[in-house]
Amino acid sequence: MTSETSSFDLDLDLDLLYLDIDPAEQAQIWQHSQMFATPATRWQGYLNQLGLQTLLRWLIEENPGARIRPMLNQVLLPTVWEWVSGTALDIDDWRLVIVPSEAMDSDEFRVPQEWVDIPAWVGDYYLHLQVNVDESWVKVSGVTTHQRLKLQGDYDWRDRTYSLPAKDLISDINVMWVAQMRSPAATQQATQQATQQATQQATVAPLAHLPLAQVSPLIQRLSQVNVLNPRLAIDFARWSALIAHGGWRREMSEQRWGHDVALTGAFTGTVSVSQWLQNGVDRAVQSLAQQLGWQPVTFQPVIAAARGENISSQTGLARMLQIGDDNYILQVAPIESPTPNAWRFELQRLNGVVATGVTLRLLTEDLQAFDNNQVSATEPTEALYIDVALTPGEGIVWEIEPTPSQYEPEILRF
Repeated sequence: MTSETSSFDLDLDLDLLYLDIDPAEQAQIWQHSQMFATPATRWQGYLNQLGLQTLLRWLIEENPGARIRPMLNQVLLPTVWEWVSGTALDIDDWRLVIVPSEAMDSDEFRVPQEWVDIPAWVGDYYLHLQVNVDESWVKVSGVTTHQRLKLQGDYDWRDRTYSLPAKDLISDINVMWVAQMRSPAATQQATQQATQQATQQATVAPLAHLPLAQVSPLIQRLSQVNVLNPRLAIDFARWSALIAHGGWRREMSEQRWGHDVALTGAFTGTVSVSQWLQNGVDRAVQSLAQQLGWQPVTFQPVIAAARGENISSQTGLARMLQIGDDNYILQVAPIESPTPNAWRFELQRLNGVVATGVTLRLLTEDLQAFDNNQVSATEPTEALYIDVALTPGEGIVWEIEPTPSQYEPEILRF
């Protein structure tokens, strides 16, 4: 640190809050940024990763009791930065959106529309982060709320951003922290100030439905490197539906980057789950899948065991999920059925039963419901499961309520 900092339970003068960038980390991040498709996106990814890593390290050091993690798995963040600047951090039960800038003399805070108007990306607070690459430091310049940005910010249709004058940003980061964490060490006066400053998120419209027939042509078009600013190349309704869908965004990123650094695997449409289980996959695909949480497993279905059914162990895929403070496991495996290509999705809670109110849901690739596509726990239960028969190559998206940590739609192909 270039200046002394203190806990969020104390007032912080943002004019003095400078965080040093680790030199070794900076060099490593620069090397990693070469995966992006164009000079502009390489720089964008570089700034975002520098800002995120530096701020995240400081937040964790200062608040060891808080649960702080990026909105997405770290391996997926480049699939956002290829298209738009910004990162969201989930801090316990609230969200902080970080938008970095290398401009040191800016008199405004500009936030891409994606972070304000995509429902799943919306934050509670938005933090302006200045990144000085040459001098290797990051400065926290101020924060604002989603409601203030949405309702009082100036929307610029030319670059699809919301902006606020720098003078209108909250200058005391303690206000944000106390309002959300309600620290017992905070004084009553600080709590009252935080309550006055803190506001609820503004209402945003749900995403438009993007028909599946439009998806492949759009991905093919927007992934071309000669399209220098894809986020402005189509209307925001279609763009937001495309970019917010993790499976489609990953596929678009893969095509834009090329096969050498592609996110190839069962989750981008290049290898199906059935092929993975029957024929195996190469090490690159397996490594990526494991980073995303998926692993091949052999297991006995819980429902069958509970009923006393004599069903042999199954080979399938499984991934760990965190829902609130509880750990769950989602398992996907083929089942014997008169209908070919039948699969079971089964959700269990580790070291316990599935809580009342938990819902497991399956959707089509374009996020549409179908008959018998969801099941909910009306009382504590051993497991939730859905059996579904699919056509070869069909994509399925799973959802769970309450939403697991670091969740976004992903496509499993069968």
